[in-house]
Order: sequence, then C-alpha cells, then structure tokens
Amino acid sequence: AASHLSILYPLLFFHLALAELPSALTSNSSAPNIIFLICESIDGRTFHDSSPVPLPNIKRLLKQGVNFKSHYVSAPVCAPSRTSIQVGRHVHKIPHNHNGLQVNGAWNNYEGMDPSYNMKIGDVVGRNGYDVAIAGKTDWTAGGHAVWNWWQCFTMYTQFPYNVSEGGWNEQPEPKHGQGAVCDSIGDVAPGNRSHPGDWKNVNSNLDWIKHRNQSRPFFVYQGMDIVHPPYATCEYYYNQINESQIIVPEWKALDELHPCDLQTSMLKGCIPDTRDASATAQFYSKDRRRNVRRIYYAMIAEFDAMVGAYMQAIEDAGLMDSTYWVITADHGDMQMEHQQFYKMAPYDASASVPLVISGPGVIPGDVTVPTEHVDLYPTFMDLAHVPGNMRPYELDGQSLTTRVLDNQPLSLDSVAVSQFHGADLAMSWYLIRYKDWKLIIYGTGQEVLPQLFNITQDPGEMTNLQAQYPSVVTQLSSLLKDQIDYPAVSMDVARYNQNMGRWWINNTGSGWNQTLSGWDSWAQSWHRNATASWEAFDSWINDEPKILACRKEMVWP
Repeated sequence: AASHLSILYPLLFFHLALAELPSALTSNSSAPNIIFLICESIDGRTFHDSSPVPLPNIKRLLKQGVNFKSHYVSAPVCAPSRTSIQVGRHVHKIPHNHNGLQVNGAWNNYEGMDPSYNMKIGDVVGRNGYDVAIAGKTDWTAGGHAVWNWWQCFTMYTQFPYNVSEGGWNEQPEPKHGQGAVCDSIGDVAPGNRSHPGDWKNVNSNLDWIKHRNQSRPFFVYQGMDIVHPPYATCEYYYNQINESQIIVPEWKALDELHPCDLQTSMLKGCIPDTRDASATAQFYSKDRRRNVRRIYYAMIAEFDAMVGAYMQAIEDAGLMDSTYWVITADHGDMQMEHQQFYKMAPYDASASVPLVISGPGVIPGDVTVPTEHVDLYPTFMDLAHVPGNMRPYELDGQSLTTRVLDNQPLSLDSVAVSQFHGADLAMSWYLIRYKDWKLIIYGTGQEVLPQLFNITQDPGEMTNLQAQYPSVVTQLSSLLKDQIDYPAVSMDVARYNQNMGRWWINNTGSGWNQTLSGWDSWAQSWHRNATASWEAFDSWINDEPKILACRKEMVWP
C-alpha cells in the first residue's frame, strides 16, 4: 500500500560521499508534482513509432514529452538496476557491507543498498518539502530474492556438466509444477479485461492517496509495476489489441553459430530443448509459438499503458496536469524470444535498453536518440524537484536530462552509455558501451572470448558481429569503456566475491547444506543427471583460487 513519508533522518554515510543534511525540513510549496512509474521488463523499442503495441496514454503524454530512444539500464536485472537509480551511481560504484563481507558493487539480485540507506530519491525530495507515496515493487536493498537465485549468480564460473542435445544445464525453475521452463511455454491468455490484479491494487492505492493528500505540499508518487515480468500472461482484452500481422518473429541461428556466451545463456535459461522429445522440440522451434509469446508480451505492455492512463485520469480530474511531471521507464527489458532467449540479463538492446519518457509543464517535446543512462535519472529528479545542492549526494555518475527536457539544449553527440551484469544465467561477466551508431560488448577481462560489435542503426536486432571488420572501432570503444569501468579489475573482483559469498552461505547453513544446494527445483534435474560430475565441478570451483573462465562453446561437457 502507498505510505505517507515525512523524512527527517540523520545522515548515514554508507560508503558514499553525501552532502551535509539541513537540520530542518525545507518548504517547497511552489515545486511541481512528480509521478515516477517504473515497470518490469519493457524493451525500449516497444515505445518507438514502429512498435505494434498501442500506447494511447503514453503517446498522449509524449505530445508534451520527450522520448529517449537509446536509454540504457546500469544492469539489466531488478535489484542492481533499481539500486543504481536510487543511488545515482553505476553498479560497480555501490560498495556496501553484506553478511560481514565487503562487497564492492550491486553485482546481482542478492546485492543492493544497505536497508538503512536514506538518500534515495524519495528520501531527498521528502526532506525538500514533498509528500511521498511509495507503492509496489522497490527491490533495491541487499539480501533479497530466493537462495537458489543467489547460487545461480555465485556459480557463474562453475564448469557444470551438460549435453546440449538433452537440454543442457538448465537453471530456470518451473513457474508451475509440470509446465517446464518459461522459455518453452506458449504463454497464457485468460478471459476478461484485466490481469495482474496486484499492480492495479497499487494503482488504486496511490490514486486514493493523491485524492486525500495534503494539498498545501507538492507530491512525489512512485509505483513499481510487476506486470510484463515473465511468465508471459495476459487477458483477452489486451491480447486482442495486438495486431498479429505486425509482429516480427525473430530468426534464430544454429546453436553452433552462436557466440559461446549466448550458447551458455540460452542453455542456462532453459531455452534449448531436449531433442530426445521430437514433439516438444518441434513446438519449441515453431515460429507460431514465438509469435504468440511476443503477442502476449506486447499485450502486457498495453495493459501497463492502461495503468498510466488511470494515473492521468486522476491527475486531470484533480486539475493538476499543468503542475505535474511524469517519468516513465523500466528496470530492464526482456529478450522475448530474440537470440533464442527470454527474460533479461543479456547485453542485447531487447534486455539492456528500456523506454524513458519525461513529460510535463514546460517540456519541449521530441525524440532523443543519443545514448542516455539510468544514472541520469537521479540528478534529473533533483532538478525537477528544485532540490538545492546541499541536500544532494556529492557524487553522482549521471547528467541531468532537464537541460534537454526543459531548456531544449541538445545532448552531446559524443555521449556514451554503459551497462554491465554479473549474475544469474551468465557464464561470464559482460560490459557494453553504446557510442553513436556503435555498440561494443566485452566479456570478462576482454581476453577470454571475442567481443561483439554491432551497428545498431543498420542492425537493430544485433545479428551481425562486426568486430573482425572494424578493429579500430573495437579499440576506440574499448578505451571509452575502460574510462568508465575498469572491467578487468571488476570481473576479477566479482569472481572473488562469488566464492566468498558462497563459502559464507555454506558455513552459515551448517550440516545438510549439500543436499539443500543440489536439491533446488531450479537445477535439481540438471544436477542429478550426472551428480558425480556436478559435485566435482562444484568442489573444483569452491576450493580453487578465483578464476575468470571463458564461456564454453562445446556441445557436450566434459
């Protein structure tokens, strides 16, 4: 439920340099209202003009809004992405203490900010005279998510056995017993005109709060929506809004043509069928199935647009449209069958690039195509809310987008965006940098496997790796990336973290930890297919010095 927050906390340093906190709540009665809606799993391209998703409400906001069309998350998974927004730093710059261990970044869904950290966006604007309402998914503190998910992250460099023709090592749990991994489903369409009732309940809770708020103060309203997150499920009303003929079905390469890190990720996500079952394999590779999954995915985004519309109607009824800013985005995207994957975690734009819409009074409408980043949101919120400099953190990684949104100053054509991830469903840490038309993806230290280079303008599906044809571009972008992230050092630090946190869990779980570890639904079937080799791989990893190992390209291991 939404809550009214009047925040007067003492300052906590939390390993970040923060501004000195004023001793009293600041009056800010002339400041605008702000509504911040962050959804799950939306591919930024679905907000482009060519998208098959009808977005009547968001398009109405864009008449007085800016559509940032090359906007990248700091890490394409829930907790690191949301933490980065709320701290205003890239994930490798969010150090914290966790389980008595020094952790140098928000590496995965087990990591985030300390629960007592009090310089989140809502905290700061609350001290600056705003009434604050928070509803729905937050997921920005360390220690969350299921234990099996932690271990998917920790064991990134564990060389578990697999046979691709038998589905390989699949670590994705079944959404419902007997239905298999989400990646091989056809999706679900239920009767009616609404799905995801929890999100709608939070919408109504926030709207009720707005109606009964203290009208002498501006408000900051936040909602995190769960809708669009897999499993793929919608209702008939929104499913029927998607024109099936407009859906592009992604082509899939042969498995032996995939980049080795894509092969591993597809396998880990349960996106490679067991070919011993000919019927299931035929259904899995069916283009009709892929098309239907994408139709359901688009329908979920259409329902999110309806939630935005409910907020708009309430603000219009209250006569507040001329004094309210809107910020609409997602924590990450979703692969929705591209590159033989579902879910997030991948460095491709379907996963790592999300929509960003900023709308409101005085906004100069239009599109921005130069790269922007989630770390830009923190300073943007501070400017929109008129927060003075001495109430803000000293160290922020992003740039305020108000220079373009309100002042109509173009962003630099030399702007770059970076992203990274180190968690579940990966076989190596990866990093990306977007610069002009180019996008470079580097794995590990940059030495273990070949990088990937794409011309996003000419190849938006990222199907043709140009790294061999343009070595000078690879060199240029590698240097720009290293200016932002010392990726060899970060990769080694993550490998060390994985072992240390795994050992912490073993020591604190006590007797029976091994049965627990091998028995989780997420990977029990894969583990016990060859239990001896599984334990040998685990013991070798946990007892050895930390190493960065290349993604395996073999179809059978060992």
